[in-house]
Amino acid sequence: AEEMPFQTASFDMCVMNDVFEHLSRPEVVLQEVNRVLKPHSKVFINSPPYFHPYGAHLTDLIGIPYVHLLFPEPVLINAYKKLALETKSAEKRINLRFGIVDNREQITYINKMTITRFEEILRNQDRFKTILYKLIPLKYQVGFLLKTPLREFFTEMLVYAGEKN
Repeated sequence: AEEMPFQTASFDMCVMNDVFEHLSRPEVVLQEVNRVLKPHSKVFINSPPYFHPYGAHLTDLIGIPYVHLLFPEPVLINAYKKLALETKSAEKRINLRFGIVDNREQITYINKMTITRFEEILRNQDRFKTILYKLIPLKYQVGFLLKTPLREFFTEMLVYAGEKN
């Protein structure tokens, strides 16, 4: 997504559905999206934030809410690998989620995209004008918490629509 094989100003819209939290360099991808979009085209982004109950994206085997906040990353990696060994797709699951960065094994499947980081990325770019930005609560009853610092923990999804300047 950082270098797409398309001509400049080729598309009317770009939809990033459940992908923004997986990009290693989301700022660069937004730059590239800007390049391939026509003037006044739209970009749509939705993403669960990192502090979502299952924000570590390990829930296919570890179904404990907020587990990524309770245990350090090496513990999560080891637990996931042990559970994966009991599946037919162990190698694929492990290779998808983990990699070596700075000489240590890390969860590379996600970029730990928080709401705060997403908003900072939006503030530091001048390519898109915000049409819609909304946080969707985990449950309607906790929606009032989205206006507090606890929003990182009670947001199901962030939703953004922007128009190319």
